[in-house]
Amino acid sequence: MKIRKVKCWLLRIPFTFPLIKEQQHALANFVEIETDEGRKGHALSTYPLKHGIREFINREAAPVLEGLDAMRTEDVRKRLYWGTARKYFMGAWNNAASLIEIALWDIKGKALGQPVWTLIGGAHPKLPAYITFGLRRCLAPPGQRWWTLR
Repeated sequence: MKIRKVKCWLLRIPFTFPLIKEQQHALANFVEIETDEGRKGHALSTYPLKHGIREFINREAAPVLEGLDAMRTEDVRKRLYWGTARKYFMGAWNNAASLIEIALWDIKGKALGQPVWTLIGGAHPKLPAYITFGLRRCLAPPGQRWWTLR
């Protein structure tokens, strides 16, 4: 199963917080990798350097990845590294490579009919969840509260 097309878009995604009435928006990179068999893998992230990641994936990574075996995730990453980064694998490159790898694991999971967590060796069907971002939009100036706890 060969990679046929790699594309990254920058999306403006609306969301709400429980403590904030106004709708918020996040900019996120959305990657789609399509194979010659029509399978599609997707990845979404709000990494920093969003415009740089999009341009890197569309202009530099896509030509290197097209024609590679989508089921060989580690080989794809190695070829991406040697084809685009060599010794400069930080910042936008590393974030873009992560999105590409997530989309490839999505393809692999769909092709094998398995959830990705089992393919990468997951041992637990359920895990506690947590959020890794803060509510900086609800920080009020000192002495002022925009919400109250009950």
